[in-house]
Amino acid sequence: MGGVLKRIFFWNYERGTWPYDVIVLAIVAFVFLTPRSWFHDQAETSPMPAATAIPCEADPTSPQILRCKVNAALLTPQQVSPQLQEKAHDVLLRNAAPLKDRTFQITQMEPVLGQDGGVLYYEVSVKQ
Repeated sequence: MGGVLKRIFFWNYERGTWPYDVIVLAIVAFVFLTPRSWFHDQAETSPMPAATAIPCEADPTSPQILRCKVNAALLTPQQVSPQLQEKAHDVLLRNAAPLKDRTFQITQMEPVLGQDGGVLYYEVSVKQ
């Protein structure tokens, strides 16, 4: 029995032999039949944050500017960059009622930090 396990572990069977085929079949069965929960896969238990309504309010100094609070969990990476602004634009377009299906431009984007130093949300200024 020890010799068989050693040959399986070190893959000493030639291609086309029945032990080789059995081992390949066992690997394929393991890959497709193993439940995700065995590997603590987070995708099933905690998916990406659901799209939620984004609160927006008019800027008191300029009626054409809206200030929206975008949850940081909806945006990654955590640094303000052109890619982050593009993703914020897409999130606002889908989830901010005053901006839905409208043309707008992000004029400013500031992260709001929590006590632990992590980003809670982004204060996004939008020009309609």
